Parts: sequence; structure tokens; C-alpha cells
Amino acid sequence: MLRGNARVYLTVSLLVLSLGLLGGTSGAVPPNYEDQVPAGSAVIPGTSMGMVRLGMTAADADLVLGVPDLGVKASATNQHLWQPDSPPGGPLMAVTDRNGRIVKMKTYWNIFYRTARGLHVGLSEGDARRIGGEPLRTAGWSHYRLLYYLGLILIVDTDTTIVFGLAVVPS
Repeated sequence: MLRGNARVYLTVSLLVLSLGLLGGTSGAVPPNYEDQVPAGSAVIPGTSMGMVRLGMTAADADLVLGVPDLGVKASATNQHLWQPDSPPGGPLMAVTDRNGRIVKMKTYWNIFYRTARGLHVGLSEGDARRIGGEPLRTAGWSHYRLLYYLGLILIVDTDTTIVFGLAVVPS
């Protein structure tokens, strides 16, 4: 069962998708889709999410995205959360190694980050599989299913079969 902000984000995501504001979810990838990805929101599997790249220091990400929320400084913990005020906006989380370098990035309920092929939060699991192909592997726990692609993980709520999160990981 979804609670609080998760329910709000899902409702907004589904409303935007149903109104066709993001080009729909027909499964077909427009030939010029790369031109339609808003600046700063491109996901490159195994490399970057928006303006944050794997291997970048959390301190460098602070320069791009601002100081992480929750009063957490880049050197205080290995998990960082940014919620930029400007587009593409929405939460972006990063996990760093002991040297402060980003080793994984993820976002939940943020419809703005997307791959050039069109994978993004808010897709149905079926549409994600049509666009991305069959995942390399799947895993699950509780009511979540993880779809593993090269350098990218899609996180699906099995109750709704909606992709609610994505993560960029090393390829």
C-alpha cells in the first residue's frame, strides 16, 4: 500500500502520463527521442543521471545540485539526497564509497530522469520491458521487483506494476 508522498508522486506521474504530457507509453521509441530528453535529465546507463556522473565526488555533485537535503554534508555519510529547485527537479540520491566518489545513483517517483530510449519512472512494467527489452536478470523482495539492465536498474511496485524508481550503476 502506498502512503504519503509516494501516493502523491504516483498520482501525479499517472496523471501526466495519461494526459500524454510525456508522449505516452505506446512502447514505440520516437526516432528523435534523444532531442526530446530535457536538458539535465538524461540518464546514461552505467555513466550518469542528469548532471551527476558515477565516479564524481559528492562534493562536486554539491556544486552542481546544491547542498544535499536533510542537512547532510557530503563528507558526513555515504548516502546523499538532493532535491534541486530547478528542472528537472525531484529527488536524486547517491551512494558514495569511502573516498567520497559516487558509486550508485537512484531516484524514486521522479518522472523527469529518462534514458534516450525512453525508460523512466511512471512506465508500466510491460512498457518498460517493451522499450528496454528483457532484463539481464530480475530479483524481488516484499512487493518490489528489480529489473537489471546493463548499467541500469528499474524498480517496480508489484502491486501496481508501475516503475517507481531507477538506479544508475556501473556497467
